[in-house]
Amino acid sequence: MRLATTTGLVALGAALVALGTWSFELRDLDVRGAPWRPTLGPISAGAPVGESFTAVRDGLERIDVAVADFTDQPAEELELVLRAEGPGGAELRRVRAARVEPMRQGAWLEFEFEPVADSAGRRLHVELGPAPGVATCHYAPFVRFRGFDDWGEPWGAQAFAGPLVEGEFLSHFERLRGLAFGGERLGGAAELTLFDADGVEVRRARVENPPEVEWGWLVFGFEELPVSRWRTWRYRIELSADAVLRGTEAGPARIGYYGDGSVDPHLHGLTRGGATFADRDLGLRTYSARGPGVAWALLRERLGRRGLAALALLVAASALLGLALGRATEAEGAP
Repeated sequence: MRLATTTGLVALGAALVALGTWSFELRDLDVRGAPWRPTLGPISAGAPVGESFTAVRDGLERIDVAVADFTDQPAEELELVLRAEGPGGAELRRVRAARVEPMRQGAWLEFEFEPVADSAGRRLHVELGPAPGVATCHYAPFVRFRGFDDWGEPWGAQAFAGPLVEGEFLSHFERLRGLAFGGERLGGAAELTLFDADGVEVRRARVENPPEVEWGWLVFGFEELPVSRWRTWRYRIELSADAVLRGTEAGPARIGYYGDGSVDPHLHGLTRGGATFADRDLGLRTYSARGPGVAWALLRERLGRRGLAALALLVAASALLGLALGRATEAEGAP
């Protein structure tokens, strides 16, 4: 029994040491979609896509961006810029993509850089675009609209040519607050006007895209309509002259967005060009704090000081109990 107790204590000590020396990355922020919908389309030079956020921990060292990967463009043609405060802030890091990691739908563009030692609690901004000398980033970033979405209408071969596209749809949930339409050549301004079944205008929204958008989605956000379930709505979309929406005989590709959802408070909204959109976020994930002691730091963060103290007392009590049982067994077996 003494051997078993000693072995157990040695194993416990080894586990504690291993926790102290274990080195790995911590995923701080994780913006995902299931499934991913929609994308902003390819990114042209001079109109990067980004996200403002507050770093969770010190040592920010990697940022991944979720993209539709309908391209074989080399990763080194894509560039990520990390800035302090916002889009116009001081440049902290500028790196090329390290690799493209496939996922079930699309891929992650992975960007690694020298850790930002004092990143915790700082408001930062990250932007993705083509590297200098490259005209277009053909990887199309995914966007997650805050709230939840319906299935709408799928992308298809049917063309709905601009400059004016009209239609109607039935909304399935309450609190309608956004609509997205998919198509091609969507550069420039686009305006959505929404009407009720009687033809009365209820909402109007406008988006300004960079001049050259080969394909993607127009995402219109507007003040929510509190009562929208099982309501029929009519819409009119004013597009640039050569724009085309894609869909099926049932209508253009469309997604409806509802409610405001709940997101990590460290996220502050997507940016495109000079505009900020607080109702949606860029698909991304951030990592920090690689190095020995990360496991202890994570335990301390998750449990707090009291929780960590309670864990230490539990481990100590277990060790003492093991010793006591071992001695009691030895005493019973003594002649």
